[in-house]
Amino acid sequence: MQLLKILFLLLFNCFAYSQSDGIKVKYKTVSNYDISKLENDPTIDTYKLDYAKKLKSYNEEMTYTLKASRQESIFETIYQMDIGAEINPIANFERDQKFYINTEEYIEAKNFQGEDLLISEDSYKQNWKIVSGNIEVLGIQCKKASLTYKEADNEMSIIAWFAPNLNYSFGPKGFHGLPGLILKIERNDVLILEATEIKDIKSLFITKPYKGKRITRESFNNRMLAIIEKMKQ
Repeated sequence: MQLLKILFLLLFNCFAYSQSDGIKVKYKTVSNYDISKLENDPTIDTYKLDYAKKLKSYNEEMTYTLKASRQESIFETIYQMDIGAEINPIANFERDQKFYINTEEYIEAKNFQGEDLLISEDSYKQNWKIVSGNIEVLGIQCKKASLTYKEADNEMSIIAWFAPNLNYSFGPKGFHGLPGLILKIERNDVLILEATEIKDIKSLFITKPYKGKRITRESFNNRMLAIIEKMKQ
């Protein structure tokens, strides 16, 4: 019996963890939302103005880490400010969110309304378009790519800045599939996720999320739409 337990633990570690050389990247969010426009708008009440200020602070306090090898990656939150469910209930549903990607599978792990979920779909389905444009992030030359998609009832426009000289096809918040590490993401021209530190890691461990109920992206989006409709009432 003891031998069986040892064999089980060895097998579990082989499937749940993988070890290889890779990198660790830290990211921070910046919000370009102009609060002064609301402050100068006489039709905006105090509650909405307070909501916008706290939401901007919430976004700018977020920090994350990406661990990546050539074959897989995991992206997770390091710090998330608590602004209260009454300020942004959807954001507070997304605590402990993780994005895991390998060559075949994309998993978004999150606690949503008190339930642990594993939103699973095929990886490498994001239809990027590489466009003209170059910037430097942390002194590293980056090229530009764009992506549009629908999230719940919102149209999302994404600009990614990726580094061709860093041969990792991963990035923050589950974005992946470009020929180089994504160092900066611009979301709807308002929210920016940008790398602040990159480290080479020997013997990098990546843990695939396994805790939670597996559901499809379509099923999760339907749940999100139901909450948004309830909030509008």
